[in-house]
Amino acid sequence: MTVWDSNPTTPAILAPDPTRIGHHGLEIVMAVGQSFTIHREPVGKRITTAIASSSRSRT
Repeated sequence: MTVWDSNPTTPAILAPDPTRIGHHGLEIVMAVGQSFTIHREPVGKRITTAIASSSRSRT
């Protein structure tokens, strides 16, 4: 999965905090992703992660 935004600031990995409202996206990506990269773009940044899909068949 790749996402892009125009903000050049790279995301910060925050310590888990169940009382924090918001800012859990990167925490979730780091928990389920197999890889994680940040690429600076001329405007903003592009963030890519690989998430394994389930091999179970859907019926």
